[in-house]
Amino acid sequence: MITACTTYVIRVASHLDDHWSPRLGDATLTREADGTTMITVSVADQAQLHGVLIGLRDLGAVLLSLHIPDDAHRPGYDDRHGRVAGFGDDGSR
Repeated sequence: MITACTTYVIRVASHLDDHWSPRLGDATLTREADGTTMITVSVADQAQLHGVLIGLRDLGAVLLSLHIPDDAHRPGYDDRHGRVAGFGDDGSR
């Protein structure tokens, strides 16, 4: 049975070091200039997402937002970079 993953983008206050990635489901951590960290993670189900959120709680991270990217279900979506292949960061070709 093939299970489709859902990609989530979670933003937390403060910068998280890369060594926390395995604890958060091998998430991609991107530290932003505004002092926040964007966490991009693909999970198989809500239970796995809950595990990521528990990990953030255990780290004492302050959750600012959580969403599914609009283009996460479009063909060519690249989970590692949060964008569709062939498109720029702004969605242009």
